[in-house]
Amino acid sequence: MHLNQGWRVVGCLGLMLLCTASMRSIPGAVAESSPPASSSTAKCDAEAGQTLELLARDLVYRSQGYAAAGQFDLAARSLEQALLMVPAIGDPFAKTEMVANIAGESGGQPSTMEQMILHASKSQQKEISLALLPKIAAATQALEGEYGVINTKRAILIRLARYYTTLGQTEQARSLLDEAEQLLGRLQGDGFGLIAAPLAEGYAAAGEKSAAIAVLDRAVRQTEAMKTQDQGYLADIYRAIAIGYGKAGAEQPAQRAAERIQVPVVKAKTLAAIARHLAQAGSPAAAETMLTQAQDILSTLPEGSRSDAMAEVALAYAESGQWESARERVGKISSAEVKIRTLAELASISHRANRPEPATTLMADLAAIARTISPFDNGDSLLREISSQYVANQQYELALALSQSLDENLRHDLLLKLVEEASAAGKFAIAQQAAEVIPPGWENQTRYISLRSLAAGYAQAGQYDQAIQLLTQIKDNSNYPSQSLGRVAIAQAYREEGQVDRAADQLTQALKALETLENSPAKLEAMGAIAVTFAQMQQSSQAADAQARALAVAKALNPQGSTSYSVEQLLSQSLKAQEYPLAFRLVEALGDSEERDRPLQMILQQMLDAGELSAVSKAAEKLYNPHQKVAFWLKVADHYRGTGQPEPAAEILAQALAIAQNLTGPDENSFAAAAQIDPSIPVNDEFDRGSLLEAIALRYAEMGRHEAARQAAQSLRSPLDQERLIQRLACYQG
Repeated sequence: MHLNQGWRVVGCLGLMLLCTASMRSIPGAVAESSPPASSSTAKCDAEAGQTLELLARDLVYRSQGYAAAGQFDLAARSLEQALLMVPAIGDPFAKTEMVANIAGESGGQPSTMEQMILHASKSQQKEISLALLPKIAAATQALEGEYGVINTKRAILIRLARYYTTLGQTEQARSLLDEAEQLLGRLQGDGFGLIAAPLAEGYAAAGEKSAAIAVLDRAVRQTEAMKTQDQGYLADIYRAIAIGYGKAGAEQPAQRAAERIQVPVVKAKTLAAIARHLAQAGSPAAAETMLTQAQDILSTLPEGSRSDAMAEVALAYAESGQWESARERVGKISSAEVKIRTLAELASISHRANRPEPATTLMADLAAIARTISPFDNGDSLLREISSQYVANQQYELALALSQSLDENLRHDLLLKLVEEASAAGKFAIAQQAAEVIPPGWENQTRYISLRSLAAGYAQAGQYDQAIQLLTQIKDNSNYPSQSLGRVAIAQAYREEGQVDRAADQLTQALKALETLENSPAKLEAMGAIAVTFAQMQQSSQAADAQARALAVAKALNPQGSTSYSVEQLLSQSLKAQEYPLAFRLVEALGDSEERDRPLQMILQQMLDAGELSAVSKAAEKLYNPHQKVAFWLKVADHYRGTGQPEPAAEILAQALAIAQNLTGPDENSFAAAAQIDPSIPVNDEFDRGSLLEAIALRYAEMGRHEAARQAAQSLRSPLDQERLIQRLACYQG
C-alpha cells in the first residue's frame, strides 16, 4: 500500500489506472504527507497540511500548461484555487514557498504569472491579471516567520510591484514597494545591498527615483560597515548598488559605488552597464566618461576574460548612437556565442532607432559567425533562440532579415512562425513579405499554411473581404486542410463579432470540403474545430452533427483497435474552449467501459482546476472503474477541504468509503516479481483496496473526524494492518 517513489517520478504506465500526464496519484500524495507508524505526534503535527500543499503544487504546475496554451482564464482560476489552500499549510517555509511559486518568484520559468503579464501587456487585456494580483498580494502580506520567510516576502512584493508597473498601475506598485521597504528593518546584516537593490530598481521603474536613491544610500552605509575581506562578495554588492543608482539616474552615486569595486572585470562590466542606462536616459556625455573608464580597465585584462564586459561596452556605445564604436568593440569579443548575442542585441537597438540597413548587415554577420561554431547544432540552436526572441518581441523585420541567412530548415520554421505571429498582430505588410519568400513546400502546402495564417489575421482585424479572397489561393489535402481551417478561423472571427449566420456559412462550407478528403488525423482535427465553434455559437445540433462526423473519422482511422487516442485529440479541443457538454458527449460515445475513464478524468480534472466542484462531484459517478472512482473522489474531497468546505468533503469521503469497503481482491496487490524485471514498475499498487482505505482514513483524521477515520482503518482485512494504521491515526488527535 506504499508508493514507489521512482514510479511516480518516471511517469505513467498501464498499471497505474488513475495516472495521467498532469495528475499526481492521490493515495501517493497522502503517503508522502503521512508519517510511518513509528513516527511521533510531533512529526505529524509538523507535516499538517502537506496533502493540500501537494494539491496546490499540482494546481500551480497545471496552470503553467493552461497559460502556455493561451487559456489565461483557466490559468488564473487554477492559481486562485491554489491560493485558497495556502492557509492550510502549517509549515511557514512551505507556505512561503507556495506563495512564491504562485507569484512566479520561484519554480518553473516562465511562470504562469509571467506568461499572463506578458499576454496582458501585449494584448491590453489586463482584466484577468488585475483581478488575480490583489489575491496574491493578500496571501503574501499574511506571511510571517523567520529571516528566510521575510526575505522571500520582500522578493514577492517587489515582483508583484513589477507586474503592476508593467500593466501601468504605478500606484499599486508603489504601495507594494513601500511594504517591501518596511521589511528591510528586519533584514539587517551583511549583503544588505543585494536585498535593497531590487527594491530600488522597482521604485525607479515606478517613477519613484528619490525613493530608489534613499534605499541605495542606506545600502551603501550598511555595506561600508561590513567586516568581510571577500572582495568578490563586495564587488557583487557594489555592482548591484551602482546599477541601481544608474537606473535611478543618479550618475555621481553610481560612479562612486562602481569605484569601490576591486575586481577589475566586474568593475568594467558595471561601468558599462551604468553607461548604457545613462545613454538610454539621454546623458551621452556621462555615458562616454564611464565607457572610457571601462575600456581602460579592459585593456589590462587577458583577452579570454573580457568578452562579457566588452559586450556591455559595445551595447552602451550603440545606445549612445555611436555605431562604429559599437562595431569596433564587437570585433574585440573573443567568444563566438557572446559575439553573436551582442550582434543580435545591436540589431535590436538599431531596429528601434529606425536604422534597418545596418540591422540587415548585423544579421548576416551573426549568421556567418554561427556557422563557425562546432558542433554545428549549437550554432543552429543559438540562431533559433534569437529568431524566436525577435518574433516574441514583435521585431518582425529583424526576424525576416535573419531568415535570409539561415539554412532551409531553420528558414522554413522561422518564416512560418513569423507569418503566423505578424498576422495575428495585424502587421500584414511584413507578414505578406514573409509569405512571398517562404519555400512553397510539398505541393505548395507550406505556402498554403502561411496564407491561412494571413487569412486568419485579416479576419481577426475585421477585414473579411481580404480574408475570404485569400482562401481562393489555398487548396486542401487530407494532411493539410488549410483552406478549411482558414474558413474555421474566419468563422471564429465572425462569431466573436456576433455574426452567427456568416460564421455558420463558413463552417458549413468547411465541413462539406472536408467530407471530400481521405480520412486523416488532420481531417479529424479540423472537424473537431468545426464542432467546437458550432458549440461556442450555441448551435448544439450542428455541433453534435460535426462531432459525429469526426467520430466516424476516428473509427475509420482505427478499424481494428481503440479510438481512445483519437477521442482524446477531439477532447483536447473541447477542453481548450471549455465546451464541457461537447466533451462529455465524446466520452459517452465510448460506452460503459474502462476506456472512457481516462478521457472522463481529463474533463473532470480541468473542471476541478476551475473550481467547479459540485459539477465534478456528480460527474465522477460516471467513472467505470470503482478504484478510480474512489481515488478521484478523494481528490474532489481534497479540493473541498482546501477551499474551506469540510461538510461536502466529509460527504464525498463517506461515499468513497462505502465503495472502498466493498472492493474485491486483496488489500495489497504486490508486483514485486515484475519489479525485479522492470524497476519502473511499483512494488505495490497504490490503488488497491488497502491503499484507498488508508487514504480515506488519513483524510478523516486530518479533518478531526477521528471516529470515521477509525472506522475506515477497521475496514482493512488484516488485524495487523488495522493496528498499524490506527497507531498512525493517533498522532492526529490531541
